[in-house]
Amino acid sequence: AKNNNVMLSTCKPIDIFNYDFTVKNKKEKVSIISEKEMLKKIFLSIDRAGTMWNKLIKKELFNNIRFEDRIINDVVVIYKIVIEAKKIVYSNQIKYYYLKHSDSILGQKRPEHSIDLYKATLERYGYIKKLYPNFIENEISICYMIRNIYWIGNDKINSFLNEQNAFTVYKKMFTIRVLFCKMKFREKIKIILFRISPKLCDSCLKTYLKIVGK
Repeated sequence: AKNNNVMLSTCKPIDIFNYDFTVKNKKEKVSIISEKEMLKKIFLSIDRAGTMWNKLIKKELFNNIRFEDRIINDVVVIYKIVIEAKKIVYSNQIKYYYLKHSDSILGQKRPEHSIDLYKATLERYGYIKKLYPNFIENEISICYMIRNIYWIGNDKINSFLNEQNAFTVYKKMFTIRVLFCKMKFREKIKIILFRISPKLCDSCLKTYLKIVGK
């Protein structure tokens, strides 16, 4: 961050499940990316770009941006920080180790978490839509969010999604442009299958995970 005179820097993270682990890092490559490139990483869930915890952020960026009293704070804040920063320095090396455990907020999969995620992602969509009307990754992020929440399979969450007409929202966001966006082929298949039928997508994913042994 200092060498490149930027206010925001980030790196590649890795999930760990205990402290007995080894990491083989690549030769470090540091690059400068624009706020739009960083937003794409956030919306396509690349290298945990949408989190706060694998970032170094200059405090001045928080002069006009504040965390809110809600469960989902990363989603609400990080995209505003990125837009304010204008350019971001990114390292391809793994420099952050995220310890996953069942007692964490994400590990518990509470309905309140998913409901706030839904609301926060829609808020972000509206904010970005005004700035970048043709930013297709913004639509894709809504598709990702609805699909991921649906897969939790909680009755309270599914009831909330029905009340919000979430599948109708998904269909609205799913356009032919999505298929030409740069994302992994596997993710495109998931998005298409979910568009056809959430249950079909769920069934295909479970079958695939059984085959690969996960």
